[in-house]
Amino acid sequence: MGLSAVAVVIAIVALILSLAVPGPLGAPGAPGTNGTNGTNGAPGPTGPRGPPGTNGTNGTNGTTGPAGPGSLMASGEGVSFGTIGATCTTGFGVSITVPGNGTVVATGVTRLRISHTTGTEDRWVLMMSDAATTCPDGPGTWLDSIRPDVASAGSVWVSGIAQRTFPVAAGTTTFYLNGWMVSGQDANDVFIYIGVTAVFYPA
Repeated sequence: MGLSAVAVVIAIVALILSLAVPGPLGAPGAPGTNGTNGTNGAPGPTGPRGPPGTNGTNGTNGTTGPAGPGSLMASGEGVSFGTIGATCTTGFGVSITVPGNGTVVATGVTRLRISHTTGTEDRWVLMMSDAATTCPDGPGTWLDSIRPDVASAGSVWVSGIAQRTFPVAAGTTTFYLNGWMVSGQDANDVFIYIGVTAVFYPA
């Protein structure tokens, strides 16, 4: 009986030791297959903006472009002492050469010496023209007179100005300050100083 009890105890101890001390590891098994990907989660909130970067260096200036189509001007002055006739009379002209279509504003100023006799009205008109022999009427002309009740005088000094716009094409055009005595004309009615200016504005 005593030996049987010892044998049982030894068997129990052997069982405990076999459980407490593991045996050698077995060979690793083959890797399993990957599982399927899960669904994407909702996007997260936008992160804070980073600080601004440093400014880049300025580029070099480009070459200067060609000049735009600016205005052109021609002007001249003359001392005429030419008689103002009873029909269209040329006073003084200025030529201008333009590069293309546009408008010329022509302006003329003059001093006149008028011979006046009591009882006669001296009346004259000044205008700008693009021809030496034409005196077109209309806006921009200058009309003036000396009344017949004014005392006779061999020289009455007066001044006048005329202006007109003209459509032009490329080329050279001459613009004239012309005039004529509507009434009271005689050989002593003359242009004295005349100035003409022509300014071109491109279309």
